[in-house]
Amino acid sequence: MAGYCPLPVLHAKDTSGFFKSTGEQTEEEHEGRWSLKTALIALVIASVMAAFMSEMLVGAAEETGKVLGMSSVFIGVIFLAAVGGAAESISAVTMASRIKWT
Repeated sequence: MAGYCPLPVLHAKDTSGFFKSTGEQTEEEHEGRWSLKTALIALVIASVMAAFMSEMLVGAAEETGKVLGMSSVFIGVIFLAAVGGAAESISAVTMASRIKWT
């Protein structure tokens, strides 16, 4: 399984040109760069937002699990992992479609 996972990335690397670099960088490529301070602020804000949304998900899952009679171990190990995996898969497919990896 571990050998299989990088195969789509390697295929995309060879065929899409996304990872290829010409070695030349023009001024236009660097016009929109963020400063280190701006990038760190954006990172902190995104992290806080992700933590907030995660807490909302866990709270909703706990209440739903209690109503449905699920144990807290099942909610934490199975249910939240499945929901997190689904979210990760959706974001991966979205990114792949944006850069035409499909």
